[in-house]
Amino acid sequence: MATFGLWYFRWNGEENVSTLGNAENEFGRFFDYAVALPARERVDSGVKELAVYTGNGFNDGRKFAEDIFSTIKSIPVYVAIPYWKSYIPEPRENPKGGNKYWLDWLNGVLSVNSSNLRGFYWSLESAWMFINYYKDVLCNQGQMPYVNPQTIDILSEEIHNRGLEFIWIPYARTYALQNTDIWPRDYPVCGKDWSIPGGSEFFDLVFVQSNYYQCRDWYKNVQWTDEEGKVRTGLSLGEWVDMLTDINRSKNTSNVFVEFECDGRILTGGDDNCSGIWHPSTEYKDRACKYVECSGQFINRAYYFDTNLNNISFMNGYCQETLGERYV
Repeated sequence: MATFGLWYFRWNGEENVSTLGNAENEFGRFFDYAVALPARERVDSGVKELAVYTGNGFNDGRKFAEDIFSTIKSIPVYVAIPYWKSYIPEPRENPKGGNKYWLDWLNGVLSVNSSNLRGFYWSLESAWMFINYYKDVLCNQGQMPYVNPQTIDILSEEIHNRGLEFIWIPYARTYALQNTDIWPRDYPVCGKDWSIPGGSEFFDLVFVQSNYYQCRDWYKNVQWTDEEGKVRTGLSLGEWVDMLTDINRSKNTSNVFVEFECDGRILTGGDDNCSGIWHPSTEYKDRACKYVECSGQFINRAYYFDTNLNNISFMNGYCQETLGERYV
């Protein structure tokens, strides 16, 4: 089994600083690969990715890579290609077809000589990034964020031509996984059927975020219709994983997996992201362990743990004690 840990870096005006400090040895105890990406700041109108942004993709990518590889020196790394600007929630390039900034960023990263570069990570997490593009272009109904699938195809080809991999970690808190852009599908757009490409066609690995940990209250209360036409209330993580597995099987897809999620609420408790209702730490510990219970069949796993490796260490012990299996 291969494990991928998210490692955030934050731009301070001079350099992209590790949020984990110099923790490569400790990080390597848990994870086989690092996904190096900008820290994020969510605002009402979108997301800001806190990495260097000057408008020059090559220089920005080179600077990001220099800072990453001065911290992560031996663990294989997937370096982010940031979708969002750092100071305003807007794309770094024209999402309807521009790709120069992102290609320049890629080449800037590649200009830094590092033997542990494994590939790249596309940072836009929306599992509807293609369908929203089609809706906007065809009938002005698409909502940001989105990106032209051709841009992802171009980036993917360039990365693969270098002998590197391209990965994606989209969020898909939904009971209709079949209607996401994770897999290719035929879908009506503006009154006409279109063949929508899927991320699984462009990316070597896709790790889907259920956001069950952050939004279990949504899962407990959502109303949805099952395959037999029965209206149901509540969706378990196990049912969500089964849906994903069934789609993988029906699409003959072998590169779509699951992201495990936890943060400091396993120790302090806190508000559910969707309901705003406060829950104790025991609730969040059990939420995190559910991923182990429901997703053990996946040979590759990505992990979000905020910016504290102690969260991983604690969950390893807790899941071992309660389930007989470590979290990582």
